[in-house]
Amino acid sequence: MKKKLLLSLAVLSVFTLGSCSKKLDYEEAKTFASENYSKVELNYKSCKTKTVIDVKKAEGIYAKMFEVGKTEDEVDSSVDTYKYDVVSLDFDDTYTYSLNGKEMTVTKSVSSADYFKEVDDQLGLLDSVEAKVTGKGSKETYYFNEEGLLTKATVSIDMSFTMSSFGVTVNGGITMATTITNTYSK
Repeated sequence: MKKKLLLSLAVLSVFTLGSCSKKLDYEEAKTFASENYSKVELNYKSCKTKTVIDVKKAEGIYAKMFEVGKTEDEVDSSVDTYKYDVVSLDFDDTYTYSLNGKEMTVTKSVSSADYFKEVDDQLGLLDSVEAKVTGKGSKETYYFNEEGLLTKATVSIDMSFTMSSFGVTVNGGITMATTITNTYSK
């Protein structure tokens, strides 16, 4: 009985070790994608993209932009839109890259304060405004298959802020998750 248990554990550990993901840095991920995804000739003719947006909270300025609730949409998309080369244009060394065989997962998690700062870098508000930011932050995860096509992406945001300047206070709070799932057909 002990031999069977030990053999089962040994086999299980081999499968577990074999499924471990290899971590890559940004440059290694670019090289891997260039060598493995860019040269693949895709045999897919169509893509169905399903988008699910689940807004749990939309307060302050976000109440004007988002409605609380879940929405789903499914559309036909171009296969080329979801190639790694296209999707990865915004990826940089702040993302985490891992490989499982030729499938790549790309993730990024940031605190709510860092997320707010990233958004503000585009708007330039915080230079002259004091802001209080709370929440869990944001997390993005992108899953690419062995051909470098995006099969699934999830983005979640949980952030609230209050900022004041010259006697005017602006606040907002958003908790939402977006999931995109692509199904490819030949």
